[in-house]
Amino acid sequence: MRSLWLALATPALVVVSGAAYAEQWQFEPTANLETGYDDNVRLTSSSDAEAAPHVNLDAGIRAIRMTEVSDVRFALGLAGNWYSGVSDLDNTSGFAGLDLGYRLERHTLSLGLSLASESTLTSEVATTGLVQVNRQQNTFTVGPAWSYLLSERARLNLAANYQQVYYEDVQDLPLYNYRLGSVDFSGSYSYTERFALTGRISYGRYETQGPTNDYENVDLMGGANYQLSATTSLSALFGLRRTEATIEDVDQSTNTQNSSGPTYALRFSKSFEAGGGLRLEARRDLMPSGSAEVLDTTGLAANLDVRFRPRWQFLLAATAYRNRQPDGDSGIDDRTYASVEPGIGYVIDESWRLAASYRFRWEDRNELDSNAVSNAIYLSLNWTRPSGL
Repeated sequence: MRSLWLALATPALVVVSGAAYAEQWQFEPTANLETGYDDNVRLTSSSDAEAAPHVNLDAGIRAIRMTEVSDVRFALGLAGNWYSGVSDLDNTSGFAGLDLGYRLERHTLSLGLSLASESTLTSEVATTGLVQVNRQQNTFTVGPAWSYLLSERARLNLAANYQQVYYEDVQDLPLYNYRLGSVDFSGSYSYTERFALTGRISYGRYETQGPTNDYENVDLMGGANYQLSATTSLSALFGLRRTEATIEDVDQSTNTQNSSGPTYALRFSKSFEAGGGLRLEARRDLMPSGSAEVLDTTGLAANLDVRFRPRWQFLLAATAYRNRQPDGDSGIDDRTYASVEPGIGYVIDESWRLAASYRFRWEDRNELDSNAVSNAIYLSLNWTRPSGL
């Protein structure tokens, strides 16, 4: 584990050192201290619920350097979580990301690199739901992209993505290392300043270690973007997918399964004059997971930030997932999950912010007779140094 933290920290020293000697560099450090109490910290059935208070401390830094034709962005974050009475849940996490961009008259080139380490207490929320035991998930991602401006109205985009995910000490859990890659080709045409048509075709491949399962998927989608007003926008993509899976059976023989289904992505956003805004999202696509399979996932998300006083704000974050097998059969990972977290924030000054929130979680697994419910409260203090200071 120590080698991973060294890999996370080394590039940060390079970027921040550069910031000290280049006037065009800007960087923004941040730190957050949070304490909370959860009456079902492992999100199990009520008969096995385990309550625990916890403390979270994290710190990070963002750096950016921009010119007329290029930009460099870097982010680094480290966090520690400690639970009273259940020390086996204590964990650390970290993230390092680098984004490079270069612009010509018609071409735009970009490259994203990231390395992350996260506890399975949080990394499995959207997929397997195996959040009862603390193990480490490590992820490396690289994503190059190219965009070409055909005319004032038309644009073409080509993007690739490769991701390697591996787990530590999961011999007692049904979690398996995997890798995935994808290529997306898309285009857009603006009929007016407010309305644009978009289309996309993508290919993805998922491979897992343990049981040697492979999934190949092709998506074809089309839709539109519409700027309703200066502060409100709406986008919608609808399409179909075709998936071929090669599954390894218990006797190490393989069989091929073909499936198809709908896929979509809907987004709505609105900014408020006083600050903050509303963002809504609904999507359905195939989600890679550590359970040696991809999952047909329907996801909903909502984020609301309302500034009702100069220093006060109301915050709401909500997510929901419905995971199923791509071929429609029932499986152990079939589940429905929802989380709702309202909160109140208070801006002390330009650097300090205080927040209090309540979080409700609910999960229903098809294979179990009972649901899991969790209630938690949080109090946090955040410090951010304004960019460029």
